[in-house]
Amino acid sequence: MRTSKLILCVFPMVINACVGEKEIGDGDSGASGDGGAGDGGAGDGGGDGGGGDCVDGVATLSGVYTSDLSLSPEACSAYLLSGGVFIGDPESPSNSNTITIAPGTVIYGDNATKGFLAVQRGARIVAEGTAAAPIIFTSALPEGSRSRGDWGGIIVNGKAPINNCSDGSSESLPCEAESEGDAGTYGGDDPTDSSGSLKYVRIEFGGIDITPENQVNGLALQGVGSGTSVSYVQIHMNLDDGVEFFGGTVEADHLVITGAGDDQLDWTDGWTGGVSEVCIQQGADIGDRGIEADNNEDENNALPRSVPTLRNLTIIGGSEEGVGLTLRRGTGVDIDGLIVSGFGKACLDVDDDATYTAGSLSINNSVVACATNFAVDDGESADANLEAAFLGGTGNEATSPLSFSGFAPSGDLPTEGCLTGGDWTTGWTTAAMN
Repeated sequence: MRTSKLILCVFPMVINACVGEKEIGDGDSGASGDGGAGDGGAGDGGGDGGGGDCVDGVATLSGVYTSDLSLSPEACSAYLLSGGVFIGDPESPSNSNTITIAPGTVIYGDNATKGFLAVQRGARIVAEGTAAAPIIFTSALPEGSRSRGDWGGIIVNGKAPINNCSDGSSESLPCEAESEGDAGTYGGDDPTDSSGSLKYVRIEFGGIDITPENQVNGLALQGVGSGTSVSYVQIHMNLDDGVEFFGGTVEADHLVITGAGDDQLDWTDGWTGGVSEVCIQQGADIGDRGIEADNNEDENNALPRSVPTLRNLTIIGGSEEGVGLTLRRGTGVDIDGLIVSGFGKACLDVDDDATYTAGSLSINNSVVACATNFAVDDGESADANLEAAFLGGTGNEATSPLSFSGFAPSGDLPTEGCLTGGDWTTGWTTAAMN
């Protein structure tokens, strides 16, 4: 997979010489070929069940696919996302097709056309790798030249409830919203909706600006339902957030989020799912928060309220101005088994009166270990009691900064954080910086 021939085939400047003028959208593939190059827009048709023509070891995906699509390393050495690649039609209310990706498949995102993958409501992605053969989404630039923002990322749109069209009163479902990056519509009234499964998947060097105000998260789960399975996924060196939940009810486990340029883990719009076994490490160069948690920016008390369940997390900081965990804008949360250390500004920050008064904040068996553990500079009267409220939780400790061996913390702590049950991160994750 790492031959010189393949590396040449993924240089954006020579990609046409590598695959010629024939892309997956041409000829017998049935997909549109314009794919939104440069602006995230969709193409306008087709799709056939195959992975397209493999030319010199690379098959190019572009536009809209409305039939099942299968990708595997046996069919082609690598695949290239050219512009916005849409599984399902963004304009259709009745998508039912699936993209199936086999273990060991490598999918590159094109920089010049701002490639990304967007799974539409009703469509599904089934990307199930193994620890020995993970599925890798990465930059089309050669190893050693990669960086944050080389391509887009993965967007999954589902039919589960969201709250970002709420005025704070009772409203009729479904609430629907338009995705960033013109990547389709998400939200609905089916909390058990399934958008497929992700297992042993690595997404790296993404987060390109679709427009100056519009970046792509490494993995955006938008109105995704609890019928979706997300396990053993790493987001590495994304320019914007690592993983963001926009409402929905999906749960995820065994996540590794490393080096995101903004927040590592983010939620908003009424997310009521959960995560467990989550290892987070901020980069030393840039990064904002370990976790940024919202209910609704415009209406802090909008329903359904964000109240996810978080179990067994380690959050390691690297930014002098970073905050480990910010809870704000009316979110609730139920946390057990959290370790936070290494953030320059604070380990824990709770903002906005609606967050304090929501009555749905619970943190237990957790450790904060920063030079400043509690932020008290945002003006809420309850900030003065933040330390006491945290220490009032069962088994909580506030201590001095910790050292780590990988994600394993030093000291005798009430939790092992993300490595509860043993180190599951080895073998399929990466720490490569470029």
